[in-house]
Amino acid sequence: MEHKTTNKAKLLSLLLIFVIASTGACKKDRGEQIDKLPKTFDSKQEAKVYINRKLNEYGKILAKYAINPEMRKLVNSKVAEKFDGDYNVLLKDLLKNSPSEKLFLKSNLKMTIAPTPAAPAIEPLNLQLLEVALIEPLIVNGETMYPQIYIPFFEEQELEPIEPGDPGTPIEPDPCLHVVSNSLEPVYPNPVIVAYDGEESTGQETFTGYTYDQNGLLIENIPVDECFAKRHRVWAVTLNERPPLPPNIVAELPTSYSGQSNIAQAAFIKNMKIKVNKESWLKGANDLEMTWSMSWKDGVNPITNTYAVHPFELSTFRGGAGFTYIYTIGLGKYTKRDVKKGRNKELNIDYAVFGKPTSFVYGGGEWNSMRDWYDKMGTHIYYVIYEHDTWADKDAYIPVESPKAGFPNTVKVIALSNNSPYISGRIKIVPFGAIAIGSSTYLTIQENDQIYFHATNKP
Repeated sequence: MEHKTTNKAKLLSLLLIFVIASTGACKKDRGEQIDKLPKTFDSKQEAKVYINRKLNEYGKILAKYAINPEMRKLVNSKVAEKFDGDYNVLLKDLLKNSPSEKLFLKSNLKMTIAPTPAAPAIEPLNLQLLEVALIEPLIVNGETMYPQIYIPFFEEQELEPIEPGDPGTPIEPDPCLHVVSNSLEPVYPNPVIVAYDGEESTGQETFTGYTYDQNGLLIENIPVDECFAKRHRVWAVTLNERPPLPPNIVAELPTSYSGQSNIAQAAFIKNMKIKVNKESWLKGANDLEMTWSMSWKDGVNPITNTYAVHPFELSTFRGGAGFTYIYTIGLGKYTKRDVKKGRNKELNIDYAVFGKPTSFVYGGGEWNSMRDWYDKMGTHIYYVIYEHDTWADKDAYIPVESPKAGFPNTVKVIALSNNSPYISGRIKIVPFGAIAIGSSTYLTIQENDQIYFHATNKP
């Protein structure tokens, strides 16, 4: 009996020691833990404070790993893949390796920085911690966001010269060539991390970065501007603006039809040129999008004599509840180099589809196929083209033609952007084969000091 009691006491003692040790370990690792619980905020400003804190938590972990050359090679190789057309990689995809590559990486991602009189050795980190910290999504106010690493001027730093003999408009002189380099500027052996939420409305050009030196000491409050990023390797920890679509959504509008219609089967943007950058240099290429609403030339339904605007929407049903999303048409990425060279890109992207009904499934719901849209929901498309920003919206108000007394004189279209749009306007819907004067689905060529695009229709 005494023997059993003694064993039980020993077991309780060991359990107590384990709990104390575990508690201590949790406290020790608290600075490296990433809180993944979904968050809800009453204001956008509160949410932005939270997002910036999370991005800095990711950045501090990555800064430690960046000391290891194998980690730098991994990030460089992933960024070079340009999964969405830009030099970036989603944090959740950073460790998408084959088992053998993971094993090799795991054996090499060990901090070997020896302690010095000035600094202790860096606490060892392992691949499992990185994977746990980065793989889960960041959810704010019901929206899933995807943190990424973007490397500004990656092409210039990795591949020189860039595009030798590339034809086109000569690039104006680099303003950074006139910047006098400070001989006392520190040499940073490891990437400088900058966490940035992507808010362009403030016009911010200089950011604050941090890194570790060769002795494992954290260096903070490093001023980072565009010219600094050209001289040093910078890892921008930001939110990706082109997250992958869920596997059960079709990314493009339908392009095959049966039967005929007296309306253009599809209207598409043939080519487009961007003249102005609206994306921060720290975020990469300009992500162009288009949204639109349908209405009449005066904004009034002639049958009901009421003001009526119908956004191009996607309706879904999940668990018995209905959700409506503004559908956006992606128009591709335009890099700073595209803008400087005045590249007119061939797009051939549908922005409106008519004719026989078509549909696809999204989260258990069905696409509004526009089979009854024309004339019943409007005769004109009121559109806005803008640079997409994550978790942003800015209403565009497009004038109607000859507004009726007592009715609004504009049509509202939501633009998912922190910036003013590149262009907005209205396009008249005309039957396929008809020749129309002015902007119509038959032919639309629009240009201002920020954009040029050519749109037409096809059977």
